[in-house]
Amino acid sequence: GARTVAYFYGCWVNYNERRLGEHVVAILERNGIEVIVPKQQCCGIPAVVNANMDLARKYGGENVRRLSGLPANVDIIASSTSCGLMLKHDYAHLLDIPGAEQVGARVYDVCEYLWMLHEAGELNLDFQPVTTRVLYHAPCHLKSHGIGYPAMRLLRLIPGVQLEEVDEGCCGISGTFGVKVEKYDLSMKIGSRLFEAVKAAGRDSVLADCETCRMQVEHGTGARSAHPIDILARAYGHG
Repeated sequence: GARTVAYFYGCWVNYNERRLGEHVVAILERNGIEVIVPKQQCCGIPAVVNANMDLARKYGGENVRRLSGLPANVDIIASSTSCGLMLKHDYAHLLDIPGAEQVGARVYDVCEYLWMLHEAGELNLDFQPVTTRVLYHAPCHLKSHGIGYPAMRLLRLIPGVQLEEVDEGCCGISGTFGVKVEKYDLSMKIGSRLFEAVKAAGRDSVLADCETCRMQVEHGTGARSAHPIDILARAYGHG
């Protein structure tokens, strides 16, 4: 039967980049998938990285209760690698939230899910060419998922996309770490190798699955940055 997914859009899409959320929904619907958007709270990762575990457990507990109420055949999709990591792993293994293990087993990063569809022969490959030269930066939180780089595999299916990985380690921002006055210089130093590589490459844009990576790359280089879904949306005619 037809697939149904629940979209965990997260604070970034909700407050900063609604267009990304619209693209995620449009791409999933283009592939015949019904998308529901359950009521949700912040995933809690800003609270975790600022050592407020009580607040993180409060947010996480609310999300687990709501997501646990979804029908058993509904997968949960996240477009933020940080939100996805919280839902998949940290609710159960860091915050010990009851029921989190069962919820986490149903969570997929959006590119992970789309690649899974492709492997099952179900991904709509009716792509328009997208003529662009882009770099791809793999976020630290994506690496923590242990799923490889599904965004790169997806983008290589699209005619016209020239894709190169920039493998220069962490961008340095680490969520809210790099925006603090006392951590800013260290954050920029950590990301300096990445910034130099991006400037030297001279590509159209830098793709990263994580919103704070994108923000940091733009700040450190002046280059345009986007979620890989942005290119996929253009290939489907939603640019």
